[in-house]
Amino acid sequence: MLRYIKSLEDKDLALNHSMISLGSCTMKLNATAEMIPVTWPEFGKLHPFAPVEQAQGYSQMLSELSEWLLDITGYDALSMQPNSGAQGEYAGLIAIQRYHESRNEGHRNICLIPSSAHGTNPASAQMVSLKVVVVKCDNNGNVDLADLRKKAEEVADNLSCAMITLPIYPRRIRRNHQRNVRHSARIWWAGLPRWREYERTGGHYVTRAYRL
Repeated sequence: MLRYIKSLEDKDLALNHSMISLGSCTMKLNATAEMIPVTWPEFGKLHPFAPVEQAQGYSQMLSELSEWLLDITGYDALSMQPNSGAQGEYAGLIAIQRYHESRNEGHRNICLIPSSAHGTNPASAQMVSLKVVVVKCDNNGNVDLADLRKKAEEVADNLSCAMITLPIYPRRIRRNHQRNVRHSARIWWAGLPRWREYERTGGHYVTRAYRL
């Protein structure tokens, strides 16, 4: 029985076997060593309804992290919620909708999504009542810029945003953004391409490309 249960365990994809190709960014991008502190009682055993005065360490940690992220991104403010990637997509798209509404362009309801994107992207877009228009990709999953230009021009009057996830490279992201801004659209950008762009450019472009 022990060997049988172990054989079932070995069928599961995990970080100790390989890179996790798709799924939670927390699962596939954080090293095991980075996850160890989560098991410390100082983190894991704090009661969610603990009085604020008993959670000063948490408050300091979140405050310092916020300051670092604001310095890196150039944002005016940020939120540590929601924690889930899919919920983050939803929150980001809501923010983009509110941006358009603030400009009296609440009619913008088209979201461009590359065919290589994973399923939560179109699902999140539909949850906020956006209509998804699929953009072609090459064999490596990179956005077909000619098709992006064509689709953006076709729906220009109602274009709200584009959702960008892996695999895509900074040069393509910059050109992608420039085409969308031309049509008053915004870009929802997954976390990893964002940091990859920052690493390659030192942050000189990333803040302009992503700010709502």
